[in-house]
Amino acid sequence: MVETNPQIEADRRLLKFETYEDYLDSMVIDLDKCLLPNRLVSRHIAELGYRTCGETLSREQFERRKAAVINYLHPPYKPYSMASTGLLLGDPAQRELAIRERPNRIGILAVSR
Repeated sequence: MVETNPQIEADRRLLKFETYEDYLDSMVIDLDKCLLPNRLVSRHIAELGYRTCGETLSREQFERRKAAVINYLHPPYKPYSMASTGLLLGDPAQRELAIRERPNRIGILAVSR
């Protein structure tokens, strides 16, 4: 079981926002929409941290944390690297182990004790 990072778990909420502007728009209240001249001013007030009691993320922090959550939930595919690739195998035992390495790693060939 992979142990989760508390910061990653807390930042899962960022996945519901497509862009940083959507994140800022989520902090704008109805009163802002009535009193402020346009959406950019409302976003700027939210970006400065006046519409939240917690931390308001900067654009860089938002992008970095969202990428970390996505990378945690959907890690990039890493193919197996074979230990025997590129080796000059002179010993017959090493040669036979190299032949059996891939089937052993992917579970086709099992090693019994």
